[in-house]
Amino acid sequence: MDIATFLFVHQTNDTSNINKDARINVNCQPHPTDSTKVVVTGVTVTVATRRDWGQQTSPLNQIDLENVLLTATSLRFNVDGQAYELPIVSRSKYANNFNNPTSNYYYFEVTPKEFSRTNNNANGLGADQIDVTFLPYVQDEKYEYSDFNPLISNALQNRTSTYTQQSDRVGSGVNPTNLPKILSGSAEKAQIQDSSYSSTGWSNARYVGSSTSAQSYKGIPPAITARTFVAEQNPSSSAYQVICSRSLTDRITSELLFTGDQEVPSFEGFVYTKYKLLQANSATVTSLEYGLDTTPETGSIEIGSILAVNNGTMLVERLRVEEIKPGVGSLPNVLTVRRGYLNTATGSLPQNSKIMVVKPLKIFKVDNTSAKIVNSTNSRIWVKDSKEILETDEYGLVYNSSSLCIT
Repeated sequence: MDIATFLFVHQTNDTSNINKDARINVNCQPHPTDSTKVVVTGVTVTVATRRDWGQQTSPLNQIDLENVLLTATSLRFNVDGQAYELPIVSRSKYANNFNNPTSNYYYFEVTPKEFSRTNNNANGLGADQIDVTFLPYVQDEKYEYSDFNPLISNALQNRTSTYTQQSDRVGSGVNPTNLPKILSGSAEKAQIQDSSYSSTGWSNARYVGSSTSAQSYKGIPPAITARTFVAEQNPSSSAYQVICSRSLTDRITSELLFTGDQEVPSFEGFVYTKYKLLQANSATVTSLEYGLDTTPETGSIEIGSILAVNNGTMLVERLRVEEIKPGVGSLPNVLTVRRGYLNTATGSLPQNSKIMVVKPLKIFKVDNTSAKIVNSTNSRIWVKDSKEILETDEYGLVYNSSSLCIT
């Protein structure tokens, strides 16, 4: 199932809710071409598990996994003799619907992997109780403070290079004092890792250089200016009434980032661009020719922008910009778009319709483990200071809001 549906069945208030005590749920989607396989795209894990599965969960019979889930980079387990290694791409923490802190859970987006359907369950992975390993697992204090923990940073001797030699310039700033040994290849090896010159990450950053774009990193631009705010992130399937009904003590708030010049993030809706459609387009056309209009510009079009068209009335269809092709000579400007974005109905787009754009407001978060910035995708975000609920798309761009919680 898709992410929104998968998270919805963790929030629903009926017997179909799968957010059970001490549970790991795996989101399996049908393989696009092979009916004997499924594709694993996400996993949810409750923040507590049981010590003894022969007894019910209680304060004495539970293990708090919070620290483990915050630092894990991958999950490993076996089902029907099949090994599963799922690298974690991003994580988000959600509150359960029953105000039970031990059933709060993390959603891990994982690198999609294909697996054969199992005998236990033709619709997924099957199996009720299996051993799951979180990597790295460094919660145990005996290991954490032992000589065998590579993360403790208590090394006494640095690794030396296999070929890079140490240049001794203490005695001379012109020529190294050990120049004869360097020339003969007998100088002391430098305390540096060879991978600093061969690893792509190091060499590109220091010597080769690299070019990035928002399209290369799921809509995140290479450089951003953002402010922090406190909010609660909920799945897009969460009902507004459920979000508003929680007390502040029941909310799982965190610090997020938003673009814009406001003190608190707020959705400002659609604004006009200085462009119009040059010709009529049917519901299936994805390449739209556009040109200048007389409307004063209050918004600009970028890759990733959410558009609507207005021919006197703003049409319901939403479009996402995938590519912008500037006109050359007599050739017109062309927008390549995704039609029917955000599950809106497609329709004809009349000639000379004015192009409108969502005033950009993006929401990010910092992954505590990797320090990477990731988009707050497919979410309904309750803003603590304003009580406004902001809805984000799959790239973290705000496209709608609700003032239901504002009283």
